[in-house]
Amino acid sequence: HLNIPRSTYYRWKQHTKRDTLKKWMEQQVGEQCHKHKFRYGYRKITALLNRTMKMNHKFVQRAMQKYGWQCRV
Repeated sequence: HLNIPRSTYYRWKQHTKRDTLKKWMEQQVGEQCHKHKFRYGYRKITALLNRTMKMNHKFVQRAMQKYGWQCRV
């Protein structure tokens, strides 16, 4: 119906799921940063998030740099 290959559709569908998950994970990082008033760095935020879900420290660091949620001195 869409005149595109089936594989292209499923690849697009997989990317949208991944992007949705990524945005949700970034939101979780942001909530922790706001909750602790930007006093914690990426290591402490990662430790807090790893209590409830598994999250890589590199992802947390990239998200904090992307949105400017770095620890304030």
